[in-house]
Amino acid sequence: MSRLTLLPEQAKPSQLVQVSAADGYRLHQLVWNLFEEVEGQRSFLYRQERHQGLPRLLVLSEEEPIDTKGIWDIEPKPYVPKLTTGERLAFSIRLNPVVKKRDEQGRQHRHDLVMEQKKQLEQEGIPRDQWPAQSELARRTGVQWLAQRAKTAGFELHEGELMAEEYRQHRLRKPGNSPIRLSTLDCSGLLTVTDPERLVQTLKSGLGPAKGFGCGLLLVRRVGGG
Repeated sequence: MSRLTLLPEQAKPSQLVQVSAADGYRLHQLVWNLFEEVEGQRSFLYRQERHQGLPRLLVLSEEEPIDTKGIWDIEPKPYVPKLTTGERLAFSIRLNPVVKKRDEQGRQHRHDLVMEQKKQLEQEGIPRDQWPAQSELARRTGVQWLAQRAKTAGFELHEGELMAEEYRQHRLRKPGNSPIRLSTLDCSGLLTVTDPERLVQTLKSGLGPAKGFGCGLLLVRRVGGG
């Protein structure tokens, strides 16, 4: 695991703009350029944060990132998670809250779960002023999305303690192409380890889609109470 903090005194103005364009396609490119491309395959997970007003990246990869532009302070640390069955962990994750559905022609599409809840409320004829707050819709989405993946990922979710901290919709502008639409949801809470081997694999490989755009990195830490 590496922590990369931007060095503003080393970066050119154009690079500062590129890094500060939160969740943008340019940031996506910048992170990919920290690693050698192997047949177009992504070999890392990352998450963007802000620290003292500056962009900071948490990057999980087998190889250390290489900063050829000299604009990052890179702090690598060994990452060898050792877990036991029944252990309680605090976690946080930035997820892409979508599910796949097929239309009448059998074509598969991804649907944003928060927007799906709003669509269902409209179809049920519930007035907008009686809808749950968006923060509650986001929390329900996080519970649904994580609960569906928990067993195969090696953990049990403490649903009542899940917090949905930020739901955002993004338009990522890829030069020469139509914008990429992407939604993200930041969640945190508690989980119990049910399968240590599977959970370690989940920590290393990530959870859900849009990993190339900063989603799916599951961060955990130990808590008291057994």
